[in-house]
Amino acid sequence: MNKMRRIGLVVLIIGIISQFALEEATYDFWSGALIGGGIALLFFGKMVKLPHK
Repeated sequence: MNKMRRIGLVVLIIGIISQFALEEATYDFWSGALIGGGIALLFFGKMVKLPHK
């Protein structure tokens, strides 16, 4: 598991915990954004290095 995927897993866990811990509409939006970002990093979290010319 590379560094970006670990960060995605941490962001996903923080989003899930904040979804259940906080009870306000604005926090629901941000926790949903964290969950979505965490899932995106888990699936696509590979850093691509472009070759130097």
